[in-house]
Amino acid sequence: MMKTKIKVSVPELIAAIEARRSEAERAYNAAVEEYPSALAEWQTEAVKTLADWGAAVARMEQPRTDRYTTALTFPARPSEPRVDLSGYDRDLATLRIAADASLLISAEDYGRYLK
Repeated sequence: MMKTKIKVSVPELIAAIEARRSEAERAYNAAVEEYPSALAEWQTEAVKTLADWGAAVARMEQPRTDRYTTALTFPARPSEPRVDLSGYDRDLATLRIAADASLLISAEDYGRYLK
């Protein structure tokens, strides 16, 4: 099956990729700013969970559990934000060295970059 090819101007494609790259970079920067507060919130929840567990042990209470769960569960720790811009950078470098003013790309790539 032959993919549909669409003719696109190189400057238009470069502008679209730069916009996607800057959008990914802004999302990463926002995630970096939110990470410390999310981590502090997680630590607070973990300490509260341990304090509740310790209080139950001090009262000699049997933890409620069954064979599918554990008595002590912690909230999920937030992951550190990461970004991989190498794909965008590689595409931009390739397009900037292109000799033609326009090129043919697949409809799938057209939809990914320009829509």
